Amino acid sequence: MARRLSGQPVTLLLVGPRRRATLLPRTYEVTIRQAPGTIKRVALARSPEEALQRVQSAVGYEHQVDVTGMPATVRRLGSDETWEKPVTPSSS
Repeated sequence: MARRLSGQPVTLLLVGPRRRATLLPRTYEVTIRQAPGTIKRVALARSPEEALQRVQSAVGYEHQVDVTGMPATVRRLGSDETWEKPVTPSSS
């Protein structure tokens, strides 16, 4: 069942190489799985977490679905750096 985003801040946990925030934005490709199909977007951001947050916000607004609990991959374009967002099963 889809839920609307409530505008609350999202805590992100990405597993991968050491995170390095930068002053200048870099280009990241974000892939979100288990949505109504795979969603792939490119985002300019200063960190992989910021890239994921930007894409999750845009997808949530565009499709009216909460994708924050879905697994995701963030890849910095032009490098081999990749981060994964694991999903913890809910306790319901």
